[in-house]
Amino acid sequence: MNGRSAVRPWRRQRAADRHRALRPIQSRCLPGFPFQVFTAISALIFSGVLDRFPRLKLGFFEVGIGWIPWLLDRLEMAYDARPAAREKAGRRPKECFNNFYLSLGSEDSTLADVVKRIGSSRLMIGSDFPHPDGTSPNTVQCCRLGKA
Repeated sequence: MNGRSAVRPWRRQRAADRHRALRPIQSRCLPGFPFQVFTAISALIFSGVLDRFPRLKLGFFEVGIGWIPWLLDRLEMAYDARPAAREKAGRRPKECFNNFYLSLGSEDSTLADVVKRIGSSRLMIGSDFPHPDGTSPNTVQCCRLGKA
């Protein structure tokens, strides 16, 4: 399989939406989207899907990149410490990240650390158009200024 696909969180985080203080900031987007991505990446790695389809490429967008070192450490720890994590996963989680494309946000302060961990060849800059926290229509200018 040579497929490519973008994975985008879609299910609303209704529990977070119930909290009045969080409604104005769309809480389902802040913690909700990243947690769905964590779950999807974990399932893809530990289910063996990426071993069965090693050329499959998936994109995870609109969640930034700051979480990558944390999640990668957790997945590597699970791979080493839990035999069940290795039952279907033939490759280490770090190797599986070669199947993923990721987008960084407008002011991602963790870029240098993420590049050290996984390289830069699969990172993309997202403008997050038309959302208010994106860089559009000034994405190119933000990149030149080092703010993207």
